[in-house]
Formats: sequence, C-alpha cells, structure tokens
Amino acid sequence: MFIKLAHELFKASHGEYDVFSFHPLQLQAVLDVVWEYARTRSPPVAPEMPDAGIGDKAPHEPNGSLIEKLLHVLQGAYATKNLGGNVLAAATAQLLTSLEKPHHAPRVWHHLVYAYMVENTRAIEVFARVLDEALHGERLGSVSDDGHRWLRATEELFFRDQGFSFISSIQSSVRPDARATRRNAYYRMFGMDLNHGTRDNQPYPYVKPEATNRDFVSTLEGLLREVWRGYVNARNTSGANTTDDAVIADLALRLQQMLGDRRIGGNLSREEYVAVCTMTWFHLTLATPDSPIVVDFKANATTPEERLRRLGERVGIAPHSKARSLFLLSEPLSRLLVEVERGTYSTAGNAPLLYDPSRPENVTADTLDIVNHWSMATGKDLKAVPVSTATR
Repeated sequence: MFIKLAHELFKASHGEYDVFSFHPLQLQAVLDVVWEYARTRSPPVAPEMPDAGIGDKAPHEPNGSLIEKLLHVLQGAYATKNLGGNVLAAATAQLLTSLEKPHHAPRVWHHLVYAYMVENTRAIEVFARVLDEALHGERLGSVSDDGHRWLRATEELFFRDQGFSFISSIQSSVRPDARATRRNAYYRMFGMDLNHGTRDNQPYPYVKPEATNRDFVSTLEGLLREVWRGYVNARNTSGANTTDDAVIADLALRLQQMLGDRRIGGNLSREEYVAVCTMTWFHLTLATPDSPIVVDFKANATTPEERLRRLGERVGIAPHSKARSLFLLSEPLSRLLVEVERGTYSTAGNAPLLYDPSRPENVTADTLDIVNHWSMATGKDLKAVPVSTATR
C-alpha cells in the first residue's frame, strides 16, 4: 500500500521516498483511511482547508464521515521538507479514486501472498537489526535527517504496540508477537511457514491451527503447470494440442474455494492488511534507489535484492539466496490470486486468459513471470512434462 502511495506522490511531482518524511501519526491515519474506505466504500473526499504550519492552530474538525475526520488528521500541523498534510491527504484520496474499477469492487491492497513472499526474503529481519544498530550506537555510521525520520516512522509503525485505536494494532496479551501473528496467517491461508526461524536458527514459535490450506501449494503448482502447457500449445502451429481448459478452470476453482474458506466472516482480512502494509514499507525502502536509510548506510545498488544483501552484510544477516525471485514473484502472484478468488478463471471459457496472449485482458506476462520465478525460488521445474511409468 505504501508503494502505491509513493507512486501518487511521485505523480504529484514529489519524490517517491518522500513518503518516509511524514509524521508517523499521519502515516497511521493513512492506514486507517484506506481500511475504512475498503470497508464502507465511502468517497475519499478531503475537506477544503489550508495546511497548518508547525505551531499553527489546527483547523476545526470537519463534520462528516470517519474518512473526512482521518483526512483532517493528515492535514494537521506536522510538515517537513515542504510536505504539508494536504499533500498526503490529496495523495491518499487520489490513490483510492484511482483504484476504482467498473466491473470489480476495488482491491486496495495486495493479497496476503505478497507479504509472504517479501517476508521470505528476510527483509524484516535485516531491517530490525538495522534499527537495533542505528538506535543503540554509531557502528553503521552517521544518519541524515531523512534517515532519522525513516527510523522513527519504522519503529513507531512496525516495532511498537500502537494502542487500541489504530487498525494496524494487532498486538495484545493474547497475541503479543506480530511476527507470530503473520506466520499464523500464512500457515492458515497457504499451509506454508516462512523459510527462516529465530535468530539462533530454531523453529519460530507460533500457533498452528487445524484449519489450514495444506493443498494450496500442490494445487497452485498444478495450475501453473497446466497454464504453461497452454502457453506452449498456443504458440504451436502444428501438432497435437494438449491444453485442457476444463482442468485449468477446475484447479482455479479449487484455489478459489480453499482461499475463500479461510475468509468466511471476514477472517484474516485485518491480518492480511497489516501484513501487506508492513511489507510494502520495507519493499519500498529497498525499491527506491535514493531511500534515506539505503544511502546513509552505503547500501546503494541497482536492484532491491542487492540493496538488501548489502544492508545484510552491514548487520550480519544474510538475506534469502533467492530474494530476487521472491521480490519478482510478490506482485504478479498477488494479482493472480486476487482474480482467482474473484472466480475470474473458474470457467473453461476464461481459462485461456491465463496463457493466450491473443486474448483480450490476458495476464500471460504475469503467469510467465510466476512460472519462471516460482521454479527458481523453489527448485521445482514447472515447465517439465510429467512422465508416467507404464506397468507391464
């Protein structure tokens, strides 16, 4: 979600990394605005009022929806680098408006699988150690003003219990560990744990529920293999066509049903939102070449995975060896599963949208990326033709 917000700031002639410069309260208000919009579909309209400078009297609280009141917080007194609250309010409203689709309810944030893939890179482990080093000493070097703003916002938003009033506050005496809460959500939705444990290489403790999609991986891989077969056959001009649209549709339907089962009654919605927002913050930090903490700690590089590797070297934590594929999987796999859950590919007539570039609204580019990088990240060759052994 922070990546989309950064894009809106960039379109308004600000730097993408400027999202790191706002007050943590304003950024927290953005999270609540987006959540409330997704829940109520209330129009994201900000009341007209001028920015207030530091120390100025705040404008009167407007009447109206909760969204308007939260946008009022964004327009408050905190401003740095000529970035007033109105700038953030306008970017937030534009983000929500741009997500409207005529044929679908808007999907404001990524699927939970996005958070799972980004967290598997060990990015949050590296950044937790970066905060630890930067806030307890000077071993990593001096920190710029922008870097200090990043450190404060990161600590406030993602490493502190924020109190009962914020949507992202999912820590309590019942579930005191945010990392364990995310792992619980991943396991319930995908039947998968993260690929790393505790700092001392022990299994990470979290609650593993009985209700979990244990067949998610095998079903997804089956779908991707059939989609690859369809893509190969769509390019053939001669020979047998072994594409089976009915099988593709059946596998998509099975995924739709198992993912839907975990969401009954709104289950995992808030956990998904918080996990995705958390990971977009760290993904954006790595994806932006001139993000302050990357520059301050001399981790400049041409790709997010290389910046993560260099930061990891500074703090003694090695990222996942397949971090590149995990980053490149995160967004297209999220888009695919969003549409799978909507039932877009659960009929044989729509199955070709997954593999046939000649079809309108095809998503072939995404599915090819998923096939390639899932194979590289897992070591499973999804392009291999299954071999059956005949018995005599």
